[in-house]
Amino acid sequence: MASKRIAMDREERERQLLDVASAVFAEKGYRHTTVAAITEKAGVSHGTFYNYFESRDDIFLQLIELYFRQFEEIVEENHDRLMTAINENADIAAAWRTNALAVLEFHAQNPEITAVIYREAVGIGKRFTERMDRLTGLSKRRLAEEFGALSSRRMIIPFDIELLLLIVNGTVLGTIVEWVLMRKTTDLEALADNFVKYHMRALTPVYGEQRAREPEVAERRSGADRRKSAGGDRRAPGSGDLLRRAADGIESDGEGRGS
Repeated sequence: MASKRIAMDREERERQLLDVASAVFAEKGYRHTTVAAITEKAGVSHGTFYNYFESRDDIFLQLIELYFRQFEEIVEENHDRLMTAINENADIAAAWRTNALAVLEFHAQNPEITAVIYREAVGIGKRFTERMDRLTGLSKRRLAEEFGALSSRRMIIPFDIELLLLIVNGTVLGTIVEWVLMRKTTDLEALADNFVKYHMRALTPVYGEQRAREPEVAERRSGADRRKSAGGDRRAPGSGDLLRRAADGIESDGEGRGS
């Protein structure tokens, strides 16, 4: 006896087909996925599928577009959050950490489409390449604005912007693929802590070198010593003190989650 199909409105059915197709593409790969495989898993007829999508390629490209659109929204939200923190002299490290966590959570919550994008879609066609270039371009522009604002306040070391963007974007991609997609960890909070902490150490003036040379001394400093040191420092604001203290705070807060 055939199972009874669940009635859905058009939007719900389209969303279901996209979700199922994402899972099938991730499992079978783009080239081995057929419309029949999608409809069988979704429990619908071919006719129903073609009421929503023209072909396997059509639903695949719509999945890619959905991913890019959602990721672009996160990029813009993250940019607004960090620029607000910079311009208002608020907690930059906390904003940066929230941004990193938002990116990690998005991909962790969407493992199938993430697998499709990073394992299957690369090199498939011009449309995907152009869309990826658009997302990458947006990400680079927003990062350039953010690092430029930090640099103008002397909060980070001088840098080659193209190289810095390559390093940061490469780190994001590597973290998504190696740690989130391959599930090397499920503790995204700790991962976000470390992601921000390591970048801040690399970008903060002098501090990264000091920590590399004297890690044990720095770790043993008491709270009173920290306050005394901060109170006795007469350098001009914007020399990296805020990021140094923020990195200390992230490290202290993250001790319970691992580093």
